[in-house]
Amino acid sequence: MSTCVEFSTGESEKTCEVVVVGGGPAGSAAACAAARQGLQTVLVESGRKGRDKACGDMFAPTAVTLLQELGLCCEVLAQAQEARTFDALELRSPRGLLWKVMYPEQPVWIIPRKISDQKLRDLLPANVGVMYEASVRTVAKLPRGFLSVTACRQDGKAVNLQCRAVVLAAGAQDRLSDQWGISGRRLHAPSISAYARCTGVTMPAFEFLSACRPGYRWAFPAPDGYVNFGICALTSTRGSRLKSLGRDLWDAYGISGEPRWRGGTGGLWSSDGVRWHHDAGLVSCGDAGGLVDPVNGEGLTAALASGRAAGEAAARFVLGNGDAGVLRSYSEWVKAYFGSRYAPSAVRTAWKQLCGITSEHRSSSSSAYQCAIL
Repeated sequence: MSTCVEFSTGESEKTCEVVVVGGGPAGSAAACAAARQGLQTVLVESGRKGRDKACGDMFAPTAVTLLQELGLCCEVLAQAQEARTFDALELRSPRGLLWKVMYPEQPVWIIPRKISDQKLRDLLPANVGVMYEASVRTVAKLPRGFLSVTACRQDGKAVNLQCRAVVLAAGAQDRLSDQWGISGRRLHAPSISAYARCTGVTMPAFEFLSACRPGYRWAFPAPDGYVNFGICALTSTRGSRLKSLGRDLWDAYGISGEPRWRGGTGGLWSSDGVRWHHDAGLVSCGDAGGLVDPVNGEGLTAALASGRAAGEAAARFVLGNGDAGVLRSYSEWVKAYFGSRYAPSAVRTAWKQLCGITSEHRSSSSSAYQCAIL
């Protein structure tokens, strides 16, 4: 089991072999993969223990399999009433049901992120130290192949972590992946979500309305009688517009009171990226690498799969005495794996039509993103 990184009075430096920046699914998968190779690893998480995040909280069957490989038993969560399982979900338009998608072999799971993320961190091997409430500001090269990671704690004190490899998994707003040129030229897609008690939702549903285009809204039954409601915009959208759409969603389900919206941003696959590594010993994964599905906004599968691969690449780099070839192989894997996963298909074309995604939207999003990073 992982341990919290403790600091004695005045201590400002620690050494390890791998530092993982970001404690979400991607970061946990990366830390686990590196630690399983016997490397001393530190995971730096900006939030506190059990912090919630803006997300639909739905784990698709492939993501569920990856969770189980990390030791998270979804059935145990269900027994503890911390998760729900569904063997079907609905696609809806204003006119009603469009299609019911069945999952006969492996169901989808609704697991609140404050539960799933913390469980994954708690399950990390003993040679992983977790530093909570610390934000990484810089990553710098040192002599003899070392890297310096500077993290600022909540008490204002800076901690320097010296290591041999770094995995960037801090989400779509991560600037370090931009600075090191390994962000995958991601596109930014904002979303909002909120929980409310509602008895009228018995099955996960995606709803496609003209007002939400390009994008959709969702209603996912969650544990304890709650429903996770949300709006996903698949292009750059103002927060005020999302909140207006959220208010409409609230009214459509007859929910009283003011919603407590959580906002987030997904790092979408642009297909323009060519590099997710730096020869100095860095790799990016998940939203930080722009690996979220650009058609439906699903990012948990990409986070878990790429996080594991990134952690394995970082470990091979360290164990191979700084062989940058293994990092280049990781970038090649990312390009091939996600290029294939997100390749055009009849199903993906139909989903794009439902969401109202056009090449014009993608072009405008790309231009806005390029301006933002320049």
